[in-house]
Amino acid sequence: MKIRMTSSKDMLVGAVAATVASLAFGVTPALIKIAYAGGSNSVTMTFTRGLFALPVLIAISRIKRFSLRIPKKSIPSTLAVLLFGSFLTTLVLYSSYAYISVGMATVLHYIFPVIVMLGGIFLFHEHVVPGKIVALIFGIAGVSTFFTSSGGQGGLGIVLAAVSALFYAVWLLGLNYSALRMLNPFQTAFYSSLVAVVGAFAYGVATGKLHLDMTAQAWIYTVIVSFLISVVGVSLLKVAVDKCGATTTSIICMLEPISGVFFGWLILGETLSTANIAGCVLILTSVVLVTVFGALSKNKAENKC
Repeated sequence: MKIRMTSSKDMLVGAVAATVASLAFGVTPALIKIAYAGGSNSVTMTFTRGLFALPVLIAISRIKRFSLRIPKKSIPSTLAVLLFGSFLTTLVLYSSYAYISVGMATVLHYIFPVIVMLGGIFLFHEHVVPGKIVALIFGIAGVSTFFTSSGGQGGLGIVLAAVSALFYAVWLLGLNYSALRMLNPFQTAFYSSLVAVVGAFAYGVATGKLHLDMTAQAWIYTVIVSFLISVVGVSLLKVAVDKCGATTTSIICMLEPISGVFFGWLILGETLSTANIAGCVLILTSVVLVTVFGALSKNKAENKC
């Protein structure tokens, strides 16, 4: 087996890239909430975020000289998975921002690794790692701290954020087990944006929720969000994975929910109770355990080969 050697410089570059990517993803919820105040909403943000990303991704495909076409036989499964990952996840998560703080929504959304673990075990017969069960307990305990802090519409926001985690888990499992695993990252990003644009446009027109009459400030923040997620975030994640590997990158990216809480406090002045902060710690512990024990089980399997 050929082992790739990673230099300390590569590790440093990858770690910095993953850190900046996490900060880029983490700051966007606060910016989205500001755009909401200027006339945007979850449907409009889902539509415009994908729309502004498409020209950038097309330009990247031209520069990198790869085709955006995918095999016809892969289209049905690809579209089905993308419907959850690029449209429903974004729509539901962005909707939760109207009812609860972006920090709370971000942390609740980050229960998706636990759902991915359960999906892998029960749907795809993945090996049960005892450490992952411990992670599940931490995750459930962390989520439970949020159900006592909000009532009324806050309860709806909690449900929406939790459902977004479920949809995102479907997206990740699809990336691993569907035809999407054959696409390169930019092809995936392109079709993800395309499905988001088409889905949000159709839903917005049907419900009358696609509002393009926004303030100049809201448009500026919308463009910034699209740039941070589709250009900065995705590109730097690719650099991080290339330089220090997917496992190390995913662990560093645990900074995203923490940065979501931080920027919610810094930009929007949001607060969290002591119980909620404890919940953040428990959920992040759960995510770290899922990642670490997953990596350990994979390495053990590879060593047996």
